[in-house]
Amino acid sequence: MDFSICNAAADAKKPWSFAGGWAPMKMGIKEAILRFVWSPIVWKDGYRKSDNFSHADYCVLDFDDGLRLTDAIERTFCDMNFLIGTTKSHGIEKQGLIADRYRVIIPFTRRITDLNEFCSTMRHYVKFFDSDNTCIDAARFYFPCKTIASVQILDAEGCLEPIECGNVQKVEFKYYGKKLPKWIDELLKSDNPIELSLNGSINSIIFRVAAGLATCGITDPEQQFKMIKQSKITEPFICPRTKNKKKGTNDNELIRVIKNGIERGKKEMSA
Repeated sequence: MDFSICNAAADAKKPWSFAGGWAPMKMGIKEAILRFVWSPIVWKDGYRKSDNFSHADYCVLDFDDGLRLTDAIERTFCDMNFLIGTTKSHGIEKQGLIADRYRVIIPFTRRITDLNEFCSTMRHYVKFFDSDNTCIDAARFYFPCKTIASVQILDAEGCLEPIECGNVQKVEFKYYGKKLPKWIDELLKSDNPIELSLNGSINSIIFRVAAGLATCGITDPEQQFKMIKQSKITEPFICPRTKNKKKGTNDNELIRVIKNGIERGKKEMSA
């Protein structure tokens, strides 16, 4: 099974320096992810871009401020083959928050050689395990881990099954017993919510949805956060005006916009 490493120095301020020089590793994964910039993806000609996707044998899930490390080891991934490495910001303050930060590496049951299948598979498992939703593209790489937190080797049944395009399981939406207006329901369930936006802004969609949910009686920011995170609203998207790829909304920004939307919804109810 293949795994890629890059010999360039791990300088987070120079991400462009990791475009070339990628090659399959000649060592164990544990050693590789501690010493090198790495990726579960192998690229043609050793040049890192989605169009050069060759294959992938592993799924990598990134956890920044959600699932506790002990719960990941003892519950969530307890019946799987995995290797978990902590990141440099694990257990220390980052953006005002101290949290468990780590990456989980799980083998697929078979090699993925199709770009669309890889992206479809990553999108499914990132949503299923509620990990960082920006880590779904076929040009993703990671900086060295700080420590190896845990390793578990079981059997073939402990691997993840690739998800063929069009076969991604639909998420059951939790609406907390509320009947939502049709336009909100459509936005939350849309595969391409940006197309339903009036001005091509993801934040405007989130704001409108948050205000609408508030008028339906859902005024708890945490409840709204969970509902919106079930959708594709916060995922990376292609801007319909410029055709440029945009990053998805991070959790801190999402909470900020939700709170503003809730305040607007409350004002509409009291008007």
